[in-house]
Amino acid sequence: MEKSPVKIPKQKKVCIVESDLARQKEIKESVSHQTHWEFLFFNDANDCLSALDKINPLVFLLDLQHFDENHDESYGFGMIGKFKQKSKETEVLIFSEIENEQWASAALKHGALDYILINPHQYVKMEYELQWLETVKDRQSEDKKFISNMGIVIALLVAFIFMITILYQMGLLKEGNDTELLIGA
Repeated sequence: MEKSPVKIPKQKKVCIVESDLARQKEIKESVSHQTHWEFLFFNDANDCLSALDKINPLVFLLDLQHFDENHDESYGFGMIGKFKQKSKETEVLIFSEIENEQWASAALKHGALDYILINPHQYVKMEYELQWLETVKDRQSEDKKFISNMGIVIALLVAFIFMITILYQMGLLKEGNDTELLIGA
């Protein structure tokens, strides 16, 4: 007897824009145990945008402090909108080791889902946020499937009722308790 193949869950892609190569390495090492996520690292936000034609990530993680060579955070805020426009279903999370309420507020206004304050060399908060987002997206997907399935069931039920009504109006279906009378001759 042939065994059915084990279904391996598809890896969810996470795009990380971080120009600091040392920090990229730290992030890679801290998340290496997460085998159901595929982390794609980009040094530049524009490179990440260009790659979106080939990938459909679950989330973009953007380091606000490393968006361009001038470390201009306003450039990063503008990129949030570009990411959201190019990949509408993908969430944008900003991470930084600097606690700055103005940056956090501006990031949220520009469409980021959250501003994650991380400690240097510690990316646990980033992982928690990814796990939470993955759970939310999975639930949304399940809800869409349920609604779609309910739509099909309702459509079949309406079609069945419509068919019964037509058969009754044509005289092909008669009332009565006798099973021989249910379908007219």
